[in-house]
Amino acid sequence: MSGIEIAIVLIAAAFAALVKSVTGTGYPLVLIPVLALFGDVADAVVLVALPNLWLNASLIWQSRSAWADTSGDVVRFLVASVVGGVTGALLLPILPDRFLRLALVAVIIVFVINRRRSPEWTIDPVTARRWGPAVGVVSGAFQGAAGISGPIVVPWFLAQRSAREIYLLSVGAAFALSGAAQIAVLGAQGQFTLEILALAVGLTVLVIVLFPLGVRLRSRLDVETFERIVVGLLILSAVSLFVRVL
Repeated sequence: MSGIEIAIVLIAAAFAALVKSVTGTGYPLVLIPVLALFGDVADAVVLVALPNLWLNASLIWQSRSAWADTSGDVVRFLVASVVGGVTGALLLPILPDRFLRLALVAVIIVFVINRRRSPEWTIDPVTARRWGPAVGVVSGAFQGAAGISGPIVVPWFLAQRSAREIYLLSVGAAFALSGAAQIAVLGAQGQFTLEILALAVGLTVLVIVLFPLGVRLRSRLDVETFERIVVGLLILSAVSLFVRVL
């Protein structure tokens, strides 16, 4: 990459890290499309996996006090997401990239339409218990195959109207566990070359530096502003994913 291209990637990576630390999501959604402009999408998925895992682990640690208030439904979702993460990573060379992106766009559109029609729309505990494992498998599969599961995980937990720290812990754990499963499979397949590992370490250092700043910004946001940012990020991701299909 040229000097200008490297600068663009670093700026995008810094912005993605701040978005992630503030909202709990957004790192792969922001960074993978930028990386894909200068290289292969599959390489971008592999490159983002390690720094994204660190961000999610940090999010879990920062919100760990909320664990006592989470339900067993969250645990079942997390276990299912690991199964989906392994499955998706194994299917990465097989599934059409176009299909994955269009499916994610469809999920976002349905969620945003429901949100606008019924701003107070929620997923009740019975529905969460019944469908949580299935949604967990699907989200994990998207994480493993496309490196992106936020358009599924975020609407699912946001619609449950949990407290902000419980929400952040839940999405962070979902991303971390499915991401760890993805990394294990990618590593076994030999996808982490020395060049990708070196770049991934550099991006990880960047997110380590920026994560505390994002946490401070998050503490200054009220709940409504926080949710508006998350929904806006989902809409932006849908546009980005759709443009990459064209």
